[in-house]
Amino acid sequence: IKAWAEGKQEVLTPEPSHLLYHLSHPPVKKPLPYIYYTREEAEKGGNFELEEKVTREWQERRKTNSKELNPTSTWPLIFIQTGENLGFAGGNNVGIRYMLQDESVDYILLLNNDTIVEKNFLQQLVQARELAPKVGIVGGKILCYDDTSKVSHSAGFVNWIIAKPFVKEFSESSECDFVTGACFLIKRGVVKKLNKLLDEDYFLYWEDTDFCLRAKREGFTIHYEPKAVLFHKVSQSSGLQSRCKLALYYYTRNRFLFIRKNGSLLYKLIFFFLYSVVGVPFFIFKSIFIFNKKFNQEEICTYLSAIFDGLFNRFGRKEFCNNGKRHKCL
Repeated sequence: IKAWAEGKQEVLTPEPSHLLYHLSHPPVKKPLPYIYYTREEAEKGGNFELEEKVTREWQERRKTNSKELNPTSTWPLIFIQTGENLGFAGGNNVGIRYMLQDESVDYILLLNNDTIVEKNFLQQLVQARELAPKVGIVGGKILCYDDTSKVSHSAGFVNWIIAKPFVKEFSESSECDFVTGACFLIKRGVVKKLNKLLDEDYFLYWEDTDFCLRAKREGFTIHYEPKAVLFHKVSQSSGLQSRCKLALYYYTRNRFLFIRKNGSLLYKLIFFFLYSVVGVPFFIFKSIFIFNKKFNQEEICTYLSAIFDGLFNRFGRKEFCNNGKRHKCL
């Protein structure tokens, strides 16, 4: 990323015939100024004087109307090296802590790295929040990057019987149970009221839904704004669509954490019965007969590991190989 900002690294861009070509062209001119923080430096608020100095110098340079500099970013970039993979929750929390050190910050936007946005999407999100005082979190309409006629996982409601979020395609601005963390505009007051950021025990998946429900319990509403449009390349990091072992493990295991934290006693009893008694044979049946797959011992092992870890309250990060093969810890 540093090499990209310095103009030393090209990035893959869509073909000119791609429907969304105009959203990433022309590319931002390089080099771009940036400030590089360690995790510890960022969580203490960074170096305000340095940021002011770099910003002032950069904006003075841009006044020259140089063809090499314009059009490009008005502000320097802030890079934070966390030092390790902290997961979705942990990585975003580092950035949130950095932002909260600045008292002038009213909103915090979480945005996935594999998204492309319409040019007015942020304005639409902020307007949706300001029109309704109780709105604490706003999400936009997320379409699939490769097929813009399909809606990705934008917003919806929780089915408590099976502890599963169900995405609903809203036609207009609406309240909901959750919006996805791929695009997540948070009012500063929500973070202050909750007194806790994204729950890092999840590591990956469910932390955004959990955060939304905690905000609702504190009196905030969750809002979906379809006028704020962006496009998602969908789980490029985890390979969810290819049933990656990592995705299967975290999505399954974290349902136990989610229901422990948010479900009523009745829903907890139903959920634990379904997963511990019915879940395993049904998963095997579904894999073999519904998806016409051969018996996959590795996948079954991953699924069982997720259930056992969920039952025995073992959460947080789990080590996996990048190629999806079963790690020795399983």
